[in-house]
Amino acid sequence: MILKTPLEKSKGVFYLSCVDFGANDFRVKIRFLFFILLFLFCVSCTSDLSEDSSDAPTVLFVSPNILVNDEITAPAGATVVVVNNDSVSHTVTSQSAQDAFDDTGDFDVEVVAGQAGSFTAPTAPSGAQFFFYCRNQEAALVPSNGVLTIE
Repeated sequence: MILKTPLEKSKGVFYLSCVDFGANDFRVKIRFLFFILLFLFCVSCTSDLSEDSSDAPTVLFVSPNILVNDEITAPAGATVVVVNNDSVSHTVTSQSAQDAFDDTGDFDVEVVAGQAGSFTAPTAPSGAQFFFYCRNQEAALVPSNGVLTIE
């Protein structure tokens, strides 16, 4: 049976065609309910993923050899994302002091051109600072190094 509601055009009036499946068509109702629940589940998962990735502290390199955010903050043990939009590979390597260019071993990640990577912020008290530089481009990078401050 076809029911008409006022949205489908018929003699100058718009009607919406609906199919009446009958009160006893249980399978259709279950399928409809399943797809609605699946849709709601997918929407909730997508919003969780976008919120998590946008909140992560990020180190960003852009071409040519520019360190965009040289001062970042992160909680101890947090994942710090490294995005390399440059045409050469970069590292985020801990160093003992500003412009020391020595590897202290607290963190070190290499990210090839056009890719992303991550490292774990060191466990340290709030306010602790960890200086970092790029081993591959230390002389050419602007600015030449940065600092990670633990929240």
